[in-house]
Amino acid sequence: MFGRAVALALALWSVCLPAFAQPALRYTFDESSGVALDVGTAPLTNAAFQGGAIRSTNVPSGAGSSLDLRPDSPFAYLRGENASDLNGLTALTITTWLNVEVYASGNHRLASQQSPAQFGGFSWNMNPVPNDGPVGPDNFRIGLFVGNNLSSGAADFGSAYSTADVDAASKWVFLAVTYDSAQAADNVRFYIGDVSNSVGQLGSPGTAPQLTIDAGAARFGVGYTDAAPAFDTSVKGMQDDVRVYNLALDHAALDAVRLENIESGDLNPADFDNNQFVDQGDLNVWKANFGTVGAATKANGDADDDMDADGADFLQWQRQVGYVPAPLFAIPEPTAGRLMLFTVAVCSAASGRLARRRPARTPAAIAAVYPRINERLPATL
Repeated sequence: MFGRAVALALALWSVCLPAFAQPALRYTFDESSGVALDVGTAPLTNAAFQGGAIRSTNVPSGAGSSLDLRPDSPFAYLRGENASDLNGLTALTITTWLNVEVYASGNHRLASQQSPAQFGGFSWNMNPVPNDGPVGPDNFRIGLFVGNNLSSGAADFGSAYSTADVDAASKWVFLAVTYDSAQAADNVRFYIGDVSNSVGQLGSPGTAPQLTIDAGAARFGVGYTDAAPAFDTSVKGMQDDVRVYNLALDHAALDAVRLENIESGDLNPADFDNNQFVDQGDLNVWKANFGTVGAATKANGDADDDMDADGADFLQWQRQVGYVPAPLFAIPEPTAGRLMLFTVAVCSAASGRLARRRPARTPAAIAAVYPRINERLPATL
């Protein structure tokens, strides 16, 4: 009996353990002071505020801070050391929130880890040659440069630009770019959204060479690039929640990233079927999508906007429905039941690492939210 219980608990753990869509590098800028901490996956690359860069309380929504690059002294930027986990990539996603005050010229680096000479690595830029009309904070295009640090020839370096323009004049917009070297054509896609509007593709896909992205020893920067270290390449404005993933996220995952920075004010986050009631129907939605990682929305059983349908969302449903439901699985042994709930609690704690501006979901924290789970956790953890 106990062996079957352990096997079940391990199987459940295997569902929640792999493939969280966690960024390889992420800066939230929410620290009270000091460097910007990389809260992505190890190895971590913290970065320093340089040249007048400061934090601002002007953010897309909710609490926290953003990176303010307006007070130049002589020019503001954020710079870390080489992020080794951003080398050797065959796919890439970069996201940021952007708010532009002034823009007249220059390739401003929204995120870059690019070497001089061969230009290996990547550089995601604002470009002052819009597709239509005069350049300005309300009219510019964005571009992606990728290279493999071998040469700047056609096979080893290339770029693609958005075929539609961006308006970020004194307002927050969410921008993203993806690159997938497995595709010979249409392998670069640009995206845009904002506080009120979901993510949509920005123009048509572009094509860059199929290569392995590698910047050598070049440093990572926001508003900075080792390809032009003496030049002011930062936006005259603000950026927030800069992320780099080592895969090409799909549309649904990108919108989930956008939503993480918006306080929705949703009083019924576990109302998955949107019928104004939290009941068995919502539990059925969660059960049907349990195990989805990196692409879940509220309609798929994601109550906490972390892109997963997991144990944390089940606990949110339990808290809202107001009673302890029947077991989700037929497990007669008491030991198995305790292991089941322990596994859910551990998975919830693990998934909580992705949520921004929410406390960590340790077993103790979960118990504080849902006291009765204490009765079902093993006596010794």
